[in-house]
Amino acid sequence: MTRELGNVRMYAPDVTEKRHDLFTRAFLDLTLWVEKAANTLGLPRLIHEYIRLFVFSYLEIRHTCCDIERICHWDGPDYTKQPYPRYSSKELRRITNEDAHLRARLEQLVPELITRHDSFGGKLQDFVIDVLIPTMRKTMKELKEEDKALYAAGRRELGVVMNEDEDKTEEEGSEVEEEEMDAEEESDDEY
Repeated sequence: MTRELGNVRMYAPDVTEKRHDLFTRAFLDLTLWVEKAANTLGLPRLIHEYIRLFVFSYLEIRHTCCDIERICHWDGPDYTKQPYPRYSSKELRRITNEDAHLRARLEQLVPELITRHDSFGGKLQDFVIDVLIPTMRKTMKELKEEDKALYAAGRRELGVVMNEDEDKTEEEGSEVEEEEMDAEEESDDEY
């Protein structure tokens, strides 16, 4: 079942309408291009790498390789220049440790998703909509719950008591802040 290109819009993250359209178009173009290139060239590994990149990006794992932006290519690419490291060695260790759990999840998910794609038998676009995005949303929900439980345990160890309905408390706090900001803006307008 092939979907119209515009229908993918509902699967993109919630962002402003202009960015939403740009994201959707770029995402669709990349998905269609990868599938066409993989099929034309007979290189299924392109789809496998697309899946890996998708999961890597969705998990928001930080890139720790070189800082490619610090190579100046004004006239043309200079492939003899070595890029600077993105982070100092101390920062790199910290980031690597912080993202270790996410990297482990990446290494678990990618082979599973590649196997699912290989047995899917449809277009890459349909696989992304029907399998990849729902799987990543489920994974992110699991990670959020794990994170919440981990920090809750740490808070309990420290003797900190939190409201059981933490999310509602945070939402109410942000509403109060918005009301205070509105009141401040109104008082500024009076002068």
